[in-house]
This record gives sequence, C-alpha cells and structure tokens, in this order.
Amino acid sequence: MSEETGKISRRSVVASISSGIIGLILGGIIGSQAFPKEVRTTETKTETSTITKPTTLTQVSTTTTIISPEPIFLIPPPPIPDEQIAQTLEYDVVIVGAGTSGLAAAVAAAEEGVEVVLLERESTFSARGGDNTALNSKKHKQLGIYIEPEEVIKKLMEISGYRADERIIRLWAYNSGKVMDWLIDICEKEGVKTWLVIPDRTDKYTFVVDKWPPTEAPPGWDYRKQTYIEYPTCHRFGDTPTANQGLLLSILEKKARDLGVEIRYETNALRLERPDNGGVKAVIAQTKDGKYIRFRARRAIILSTGDYGGNRAMVEYFLPEEFAKLPDLRSIFGLPSPTGDGHLMAYWIGAQIEPRPHCAMVHAWHAMGTAPFLMIDKFGKRFANEDLISNVLAFPIQCLRNGGIWVVFDSNWPKYTYNLGPGFFRIWKADDITLKEFQEKIESGQ
Repeated sequence: MSEETGKISRRSVVASISSGIIGLILGGIIGSQAFPKEVRTTETKTETSTITKPTTLTQVSTTTTIISPEPIFLIPPPPIPDEQIAQTLEYDVVIVGAGTSGLAAAVAAAEEGVEVVLLERESTFSARGGDNTALNSKKHKQLGIYIEPEEVIKKLMEISGYRADERIIRLWAYNSGKVMDWLIDICEKEGVKTWLVIPDRTDKYTFVVDKWPPTEAPPGWDYRKQTYIEYPTCHRFGDTPTANQGLLLSILEKKARDLGVEIRYETNALRLERPDNGGVKAVIAQTKDGKYIRFRARRAIILSTGDYGGNRAMVEYFLPEEFAKLPDLRSIFGLPSPTGDGHLMAYWIGAQIEPRPHCAMVHAWHAMGTAPFLMIDKFGKRFANEDLISNVLAFPIQCLRNGGIWVVFDSNWPKYTYNLGPGFFRIWKADDITLKEFQEKIESGQ
C-alpha cells in the first residue's frame, strides 16, 4: 500500500520492505462465520417481433429469477465507533501477523531504522512448516548448485494452470536467494546451522544435500529426470536437518526485540481504516481484555496473517466442492489455523480476493509415490492417467466414492524407484511381518 499513490491494487495488495521481504494480504474472519446466503433477483425482459401477414406487433414478457451467492462474511461489518476506541498509537510500520513473514518483515523494517509494531492475536508467534524455499542462496553457491529461475517460473505457472500471478512468482524467483542469505546470516550469528534438504514425509528420512551430487544419490541421479521434479531449494535451520521453524522464529523474535520492535501478542486486528477511499492509514485491534486500540501507520501496513483453513465458511465458498467437504482444519501441527482475517479486512475496504475456486493445500501421499504404476479405486477401476503429478492427482482421488486408492506394481518396481525422488529409493523396506500383514489385508478385502 503506497502512501505516495494512496491507492490499493484491485488485483492484489502487497507491501514490501527494502530488503525484499514481502507481506501479502492473507488471513481470517471476525465475529459471525455465517454461510453463504442466496439473493434472488427478478428480471423482466420484453421481446418484440414483427409478422408481415397480416402485420402484427406482438410483445412477450418473461420473468427470470437469478440466484447468486452472496457470502455474509464478505459484507463489511459496521465500523467500530470512535467513542469505543480507548487509545490511538502511531508508528512508521504496522504489521499484522507474527508468523515467518511477519517477523521477518518486522526485522527488515527495523533494520532500516523505522518504528515498528507487530500485532498477533495468539499468545506467541505461529511457527508452521519448516521448509524455507529459495533459489540460488549462498548455501547453493557453497555446494556448486545453480537453479535457473526461468525454469522454475515456467514450472510453477504450468502446475498452477497459469492462474498464478507471474509477476509475484518472478519477484520471488529472482529475490528469494538474497532474502535467504539474510536469514542465514542472522542464524549464523546465533550459532545456528543452515541445511539444504529434499524433504520426505518424515524428518527421519530427509535427504540432506551435503555436496553436489549428494553423497547418498545413486550414480547418474538427476532430479530433473524424476517423475515429479523436486528442486533442491528447501532450507532448514538447526543442529540437525529436522524441520524446526520454531527455532528460526525464536531467533527472529529476539532480533526484532533487540532492534526495538514492539511486539503485542494477544492483540487481534479487526479492521483496516481507509479514509475517503485513499491510502490505508490504520489498523483497529482488540486486546485480550477487550480494549480497542487504533494503530496508525505513517508509512506502511503489512498484512501477514496466513490463510483461511480454519474458517469453514470461507473454505466451503472458495474451494472446489470436493475439497470443501474435507474435515475442519482447526489446527496445523497443534497450532490454531488462520481464519482469513487479512483477506476479509482487506476486502472490506476495496481489495480483491482471487476469483474462486482456490487451490486446496492437499497432496496425494501413498507408499509408491507419484509413479506410472497402475492406480485403481477400491472397486478395481482406473480413475485417472497414471502420469499425473501428486498435486494434480489429489483431486481425482478426493472425488472417488469413499476415497482411497490401490497402487499395483510388478517385480520390476525397484528400477522405477530412482525416478521417484531420493526419499523413496532410500526408505523402501519390507519385512516378513509387513508382508504377512499385507497379505492378510488383501485376503480380507481391506
């Protein structure tokens, strides 16, 4: 949001700090989480036709009822009256959401010498995930790895069906390495090591890239020849290559405080203020004790509030029908799921949410990975081409009756595992007990 232009992009709202950290409009719902309602509109059309034998003018009126969904959560709530606001505070930069991007943005802004406040509704920061992706960081350079940004941009656009905003992907592809170098330097000063990994389903079998090609890679291995390409881009921080995002965030939190960032936990952002449809000037938040505070921003407001997986109404409205039927995502890794606060606050003042359907964060995992083996449903019928990549395969699997698939392969399977990625060709093991249990399940029809 630019104070110079005083405008908000109708396509997306992005605020950036000079170091390259970007805060995107993401986030939750406030108050009632009502489901979509129907709005009935009656439209009357008049059609006129001329007939020459004899000449007659005929008028026909038709009435059409149009049913259009209007989710209640997209309707802006009434403003919070000024008399209810207990205090007004002013800063250069106001950041909403203390996850990885929010804390990183706070540190980056404070390093530029500006006054920053960071608001977070939970009692501490939100450390989700553990893999931090970047192209051509100093870790890559140390290992002699170069990843062509244009190749990755093209691949990401392809698998997104070209619905993604290429400008944002391009910005990330050409700047993520610089930002990762910045994070690596911060962690090194705290004595924390950086790892480059190709993650697997479990941390136990994470494939560590210790050199290029990696020590554990088989002769002639090339990630570009895998059935599903996994670029060596994931960075982790810690004494071991185990995913530990909480460690990274604790380091960023400490550095933010050292730089003078004011961090306010249990402070829930409710509204953005945009006087006269100009620039966004303030955030109204509510503290744990129910007090409303207006946080004015002299230079920028950054929303880094996450997704909306914990908001059932938004999930059912924005996701494809089959994915909307998935169980509630109330928590991720034991943490409360984001509920779309940032999305809605921005939308209420004129920003635009990406047209639906949105991409669901659901992946297809099965024992033999994404490989061109025979895949059948529980009734023994094929349901999709076997050459689909995992994120595309997830949808037809979800659409199956009662869900679940079987992967059928013959004795030649070992030679194909080298095309599945390092995680699979390292951990495939079977013992007598496993085989016995497997046979029993087959015989019982499970």
